[in-house]
Amino acid sequence: MNNYGSIGEKSDMEKDDISLSDPGAKPGNGSKKDQNLDDKSASTSMDPIETPIEEALENAGLTWVHFKLLVIMGVIVMSDYIELEVNSLLGPVLLCEWEISAFQEALLTSSTYIGMCVGAALWGKFSDKYGRRVVLQICSLIGTFSVIVSATSQGPNLFATSRFVGGFAVGGMHIAYTFVSECFGARLRAKAVFILFIAHYSGSIIGAVLAFFMLPEGGFGGWRLFIIFTTTPMFMIFILVTHFCPESPRFLLISGESKKALEVIQSFNRKQNENIILAPIVVKNRGSVGDLFRNLEQSILLVSICSAFFFLRFQSLGLTLLYYENLQNPNADQNCDIFVETYEKENECELLKSSDYLQNILFTNAQLVSAIVSTTLADAFGRRFAMYSTSSLGTISLGLLLFCMPSILLTFSAMVAKFLILASIMVIFLYVNELYPTYIRSLALGCVESASRFGLILSPFVAQFLSKTSYPIALSIYILSGVVAVILLQAAKEETKNRVSEDSDLIDENLKK
Repeated sequence: MNNYGSIGEKSDMEKDDISLSDPGAKPGNGSKKDQNLDDKSASTSMDPIETPIEEALENAGLTWVHFKLLVIMGVIVMSDYIELEVNSLLGPVLLCEWEISAFQEALLTSSTYIGMCVGAALWGKFSDKYGRRVVLQICSLIGTFSVIVSATSQGPNLFATSRFVGGFAVGGMHIAYTFVSECFGARLRAKAVFILFIAHYSGSIIGAVLAFFMLPEGGFGGWRLFIIFTTTPMFMIFILVTHFCPESPRFLLISGESKKALEVIQSFNRKQNENIILAPIVVKNRGSVGDLFRNLEQSILLVSICSAFFFLRFQSLGLTLLYYENLQNPNADQNCDIFVETYEKENECELLKSSDYLQNILFTNAQLVSAIVSTTLADAFGRRFAMYSTSSLGTISLGLLLFCMPSILLTFSAMVAKFLILASIMVIFLYVNELYPTYIRSLALGCVESASRFGLILSPFVAQFLSKTSYPIALSIYILSGVVAVILLQAAKEETKNRVSEDSDLIDENLKK
């Protein structure tokens, strides 16, 4: 435990040395003067030491309680990515079932993302004011109810409305990243967030595997039961958070609940934080949007990150949807010279086959690779290098989809581009959580997430609608969006690797300017 340099604390340490100089001594031995000195030392050694929360979290290390919280937050992230997978796969099925146009298919796909866009920023502000835990509880209940309603919908209007409400709830799930970043010290924070990246993969794989068994013609249960099955983790969130998850210790501390914050940290590791009190943190206003734009430099930084995240999410979903379009496109791997030709049969119903869903499972494994690559690069070379390199290489790899190739090679090429683009997205999540202090961290991440969801709203209209008019133009738009994202990320000049997580506007010098 570090002592922060006061003369009184130094003398206490010296007294401790005196009292411990003869471990074998018994009470009553030695002179009266020595015994009085021992008594004084014993009393001063019991005084709690004021400790910054970052140091207390570092001292706690990694315990089974951390693993429990990582499992709970992992279920939350998993449910988010199951919903993204479900949303990507339902379009072709509903186009056939309800005999809708390609534009209506894109609108149904976008309805969820519109809800996510609205919810991300609102839930972020709400969690900075009232806590991470209560937001996750509310979002899980709203999300579960709305998704069940969508499974019983008899037409596109009710389906789109219920998916919008579900997206609004799922928009708050990004708070899981904030919660995890606030329960770990700087040394373990990236590794903890890596576990959540694995949950990305788990959610997408669960969605892809269920789709393989349930969505093809003649599959088990059909799309309605598919939606019900994929809702299970979302309902579990409420139970897990209510009974097994405390509030974030950093949030409790900035809310003035220092005793509760200390109790949470001591539940991680009481032995290492037994005789401490947490240093207080002064925060004038939690969750204030104005704190994100205190000066021109900070405003440019936030707008640049939001815009870059918008383009990367737009590009990432577009790659996934174009991949499904190519699986349906006979011009992509046969009767094709060099470049993929446009598949113009806009309103023709053509379901994905079981073999297509099997290839989608293989394609989804890109998320596991992206989790490993993003964490390795971010820890070895820093967050900034990891963001630049993965987004640049991902955009270059995306260009391969312009060329004709067999479906298995298409799957491999799409996997490479997907894992690189996703890796850049994952590093940005980590970067934003490390960049902003606790009292506006969730709000900042909510703004970034909201901007990115807007990219998800627009992407289906390019991938599912425009691509049927001109596939080369649609793909070129996604390539251009990646180039713009790389340029915008140059505004992130500060490296956050090993940076101490900040909690107060009194500490955060960058935001004071």
